[in-house]
Amino acid sequence: MSYSSRDLARRFLGVLSSSFLQAWIIALCVAATLSVLRIMQIIWLWTSGFAATWPDLFTVLLQGTRFDLKVSAALRK
Repeated sequence: MSYSSRDLARRFLGVLSSSFLQAWIIALCVAATLSVLRIMQIIWLWTSGFAATWPDLFTVLLQGTRFDLKVSAALRK
């Protein structure tokens, strides 16, 4: 079989895009799992006398999710 340079380039871009997409899907699944575990940990370890506002909790969860995304994106390389 003889492939032209255009066919080889098309195959290369197809493989590259599919592996890139798979890597990001894995990174997002890892980040989502870690975020769910963080929420479960907050619920499990919440003390009865502790009071926090919803914006504070949202900020904590958002920062944790950003960290999880950063770490899982760095690990996919």
